[in-house]
Amino acid sequence: MSSSAQPGAIERRRKVSRWLNSLSHSSFPGKRKPSTLAPTPVPKPTPRPTAPKPKFEATPKTVPERQPASNSETDILNMMEVIEGFEGIRLKAYDAQPNNPKVHDTTIGIGHNLNRPDAEETFAELLPDVDFEKVKSGEQEITEDEARTLFKHDIIKKVNEVKELVGNDVYNSVPSDVKTALVNARYRGDLTEEVAELINEGNWEAAGKKYLEHDQYKNAEQLGIPGVIKRMDWNKEQFDTMIEKVKPDPK
Repeated sequence: MSSSAQPGAIERRRKVSRWLNSLSHSSFPGKRKPSTLAPTPVPKPTPRPTAPKPKFEATPKTVPERQPASNSETDILNMMEVIEGFEGIRLKAYDAQPNNPKVHDTTIGIGHNLNRPDAEETFAELLPDVDFEKVKSGEQEITEDEARTLFKHDIIKKVNEVKELVGNDVYNSVPSDVKTALVNARYRGDLTEEVAELINEGNWEAAGKKYLEHDQYKNAEQLGIPGVIKRMDWNKEQFDTMIEKVKPDPK
């Protein structure tokens, strides 16, 4: 039975094959005709708007550079360094001119004169917790921070005095070391109105000579203040740097 069934199975496969073959060629003869309907157009995607480019320089600065200190700040620091070098710092009251019978120069800190008219008022403003009378008598000391507070206040005050004496335009036109010399001279009390007038006129050579005619310069050794000579010489050296730069006003 198996031998007679096998040809039948083969025959069935042939029939199926012929049917499939006739389905391809009889039911759909020839090539498939294209559709007469127009194809539905596919819309193009709307282009995405591009963001405008930022208006940067070729090398934009993302972090601003730190600005240097202003000239006035630099000048003040220079003055404080130079003047403290000449004055020194003492936290207990002392007589700055011990051999001068005409003057009792009670001083503290960095050359802060305790006999000047505004001394007590200055203490009340800047050091309200400090007993001025005890400090002046030597009974009480001040701290280094308190000394520097008085010092900075005095420097700014002397800068303003110098500007009034020599003129604001003259002060602003000179180099930092000359500013320091002017304030150094005023801080010590030897920038006289006569010297300032010569400077205002642009006659720096005459101003330097007149400056060293000060009594305390000529008698520094006898007065017990020998450091004044070196200090005033330094100031004059700075004044002399202006001789070639500024011509005196003709009268």
